[in-house]
Amino acid sequence: MSFLENKTSIITGCNSGIGFEILKNFAKNQSNIIACYRLKQNPSFKEKLNKISEEYGVEINSINFELDNKEVLKKNYEEHLKGKKIDILVNNAGIIENKLIQFND
Repeated sequence: MSFLENKTSIITGCNSGIGFEILKNFAKNQSNIIACYRLKQNPSFKEKLNKISEEYGVEINSINFELDNKEVLKKNYEEHLKGKKIDILVNNAGIIENKLIQFND
C-alpha cells in the first residue's frame, strides 16, 4: 500500500516537464489528482490525463489556474475546490526568465 493511495493531490504546473512526471508518479501510486495547468497547455494534455487515469484507475481532473490572475484563481477555487478535502499540495508552478546579468567593475 502506498502512502498516496486514496489521497487527493493538487499538482500545479503539471502540463509538462517535472510537474507532468510528478503527476504520473502520483497516479501510479494511486493518488486522485487535481491537475492545475496554464492556458498555454499542450493540446494533447487532456488526452494524456485520460490515458494515465485509465491506466492506473485513478481520478484526474484538470483545472486552469493562472497563478498571476487573482480573479481566475478565485473563480476556479469557488467552482472546483471549495469544500473538497485536499490531502497533498505539490506547488510546482513557476516561471523561468533568462536575462543577461551584467557586472560593472
